Amino acid sequence: MSVPPQPSTSGATFIPPSVEILSALLPQYEFHGLLGQGGVGAVYLARQISLDRMVAIKILPPLFEDQADEAARFLTEARAMAKLVHPHIVAGFDFGQTSEGHLFLAMEYVKGTDMHHAIRAGHMTADLAHQLIGQLCDALQYAHDNGIAHRDIKPANIMLTTDWQVKVADFGLAQNFKDGSAADDGLGTPDYAAPERFVAGAVVDHRADIYSLGVVIHEMLTGETPRQAAKRAGTNLPEAFIGPMSKCLMVDPSRRYQSAREVKAALALARHEEKRAAQPAPVHAVRVIRPRLMSRRSRMRSSGVVSSIAWAFACLLLVGGGAWFLLKNKNQPSEQELHTLAVSQLADLSSVDPELAAIKAEIESANHVPTGEAIDKQIASLNEKYAAALRREAATAPVADQVKMIEEAQRVEGSKVITFEADESALPNELKKLRGIYREQITLLETTHNNSVAAMKSALEERLQPLIESRQAVNDFAGAARAKALLENVPAPLKLHTS
Repeated sequence: MSVPPQPSTSGATFIPPSVEILSALLPQYEFHGLLGQGGVGAVYLARQISLDRMVAIKILPPLFEDQADEAARFLTEARAMAKLVHPHIVAGFDFGQTSEGHLFLAMEYVKGTDMHHAIRAGHMTADLAHQLIGQLCDALQYAHDNGIAHRDIKPANIMLTTDWQVKVADFGLAQNFKDGSAADDGLGTPDYAAPERFVAGAVVDHRADIYSLGVVIHEMLTGETPRQAAKRAGTNLPEAFIGPMSKCLMVDPSRRYQSAREVKAALALARHEEKRAAQPAPVHAVRVIRPRLMSRRSRMRSSGVVSSIAWAFACLLLVGGGAWFLLKNKNQPSEQELHTLAVSQLADLSSVDPELAAIKAEIESANHVPTGEAIDKQIASLNEKYAAALRREAATAPVADQVKMIEEAQRVEGSKVITFEADESALPNELKKLRGIYREQITLLETTHNNSVAAMKSALEERLQPLIESRQAVNDFAGAARAKALLENVPAPLKLHTS
């Protein structure tokens, strides 16, 4: 979807160059078409010919003297994206200027939509919102750990892949809040900007992103920002979420959560409390048998019938009881047979065992564990970003260092997690630094996955152990075996080694 043209700061409307012109100016790319346009730039879909991959390329018009601010923000965006290598942040691949003066930034192409359109289209279910909130918090925590405040967090700047992975984009207003330059220019979107950003002389740091994060989460869960909702703000939130949302949106930054990690933990706990409160209390039905008054004749008739039935049943037990007992034990499935049957039934649990299927769905939605395919995609994305960073550094490195960086880039492209040699003393410093970042990302991926696995296993044990015992108590051994099999079916922890 393209953005309607808007006046640029120079007073003229920016007319995006044709794909033919751009292909001539940037022959290393094959331009396919326009993805979107704003007042001071446009984004194109292109193919990076050397690596045969699709990229998104942001183009600025040839700069005039009064557009120094736009150029500075563009450079800030490029540097921030180059520094931040994370699965949930759009990667920057290349940056430069054409012979005609256009600044350009080549970045990861995200096939999907953005959160703004997902909310408006009604795709934002409660379960999906909580899955995305965790990813968004992880991305912001990583940026803040590296000293970068985004300063323009809003749904339109949060891309979503087709398999619902968050990719934070548009770092044009990003700022390094750890270098002492905390002055704010007030740029951003008013509905999402923290109050201190509009106060002259106020200290502005990563906590402004925490405020914006709270606004975004409110919109994800209710469909409106607090400002749009006005007096209704918070009224459509689940009760357990009102406290965490209020803390995110405190006017005083010191009273907010101090990190995105804290926001993620608080909302996960609120989600757990919400689901637990929604569970109906167990109802134990008691059947009351009232005595029935009978006439003397009826009692005699009934007594005779009961005596006859009792006598016949006693004879049956005497004649066939031994054979019945032997047959019953002969046909009783073994524990291994029950386990094998239970494992085969896990694929169709909703029809075989609805109670167990409901427990499984509830715990999986609260403790999202990525599939093996999703993990492979994340590793491939990290490898691609690492290789791109290596090639960028190699372009300006001494020849001897270039060779080592290019060799490593070629080794990692198309591979799974790579193993590094133990002795790295002879490596260039920039290569060591990039390896360190790569290791951090692999470790983050492994830790995040394993924490989710541990949380899911703990939640399943808490719910299934009593269920197993209650089913065994009523001789429902097949049902107990299904619960045991589900407990054993938790994904295994990741073991990713880079050295």
